[in-house]
Amino acid sequence: MPVQIEILDGVERRRRWSEEEKRRITEESFGPGAKVSDGARKHGVSRSLLFTRHREAGVDAVPVVPCLIPVQVTPA
Repeated sequence: MPVQIEILDGVERRRRWSEEEKRRITEESFGPGAKVSDGARKHGVSRSLLFTRHREAGVDAVPVVPCLIPVQVTPA
């Protein structure tokens, strides 16, 4: 896999992502079998940024499985 390097020169060192680019990158990391780490590496962003975007979108990166179920007890 070829490695892409982006050199940011000048005063500004932060990239400016359009809302469309942010949405596309985040949605790509939601895909079946997708790994946040791979998507972050591919687009040159930190994993924590993609996890933050997942959380802001209301999607847990790791599905939560409930360990308790409601029980109703009736008298004999």
